[in-house]
Amino acid sequence: MKKTVIGVLAVLVLLGGVVLWQGENILNLIFYDMDATMDLPENLYDDESLTGSGNSNIYIVEVNDYLSLREEPKSGSEVIAKLKPGTEVQLLSEADDPYVEVSVPEQDLTGYVHKDYIRAK
Repeated sequence: MKKTVIGVLAVLVLLGGVVLWQGENILNLIFYDMDATMDLPENLYDDESLTGSGNSNIYIVEVNDYLSLREEPKSGSEVIAKLKPGTEVQLLSEADDPYVEVSVPEQDLTGYVHKDYIRAK
């Protein structure tokens, strides 16, 4: 019994020494990058390559089912088309946040989509 208690105390003392010696590194391993921020723009238009209308940047629709192409930049607006995942769209201009105006070359359509569902090709 005494040997077990002495062994447990020795392990605790050794562990305490390691924590004192490498405490900051241990905490960094446990809480790795909890305060890190992502290098993504808060707004789609913070990306310097997207300035101005008529931009030729091509984007891809990134959804599970479909993305509504709307007549106006608001959620209650009439749906012109339903864009499938992977559909290429050309960014035309900034509309009312959170919508962007896009052209869909393969369908010869222009309308508005929610910017959270497109990504740069």
